[in-house]
Amino acid sequence: MTEQDLPGLTESVAEAIGTVYGAAMAWILGYWIRELGRRPGPDSWNAPGRGAGGHRSSRV
Repeated sequence: MTEQDLPGLTESVAEAIGTVYGAAMAWILGYWIRELGRRPGPDSWNAPGRGAGGHRSSRV
């Protein structure tokens, strides 16, 4: 594996990715609130790097 630049990642592409990410996070939060009837609290999230099963990925 070699490290390479991302020639297609221009400023406008990066901005578009940020827009989509922000919209997705807003949708997820809205869905959570609609389904549970409350905002998520600090203890509502999985620890970083953990999925639904609670296992860390073996990939490095």
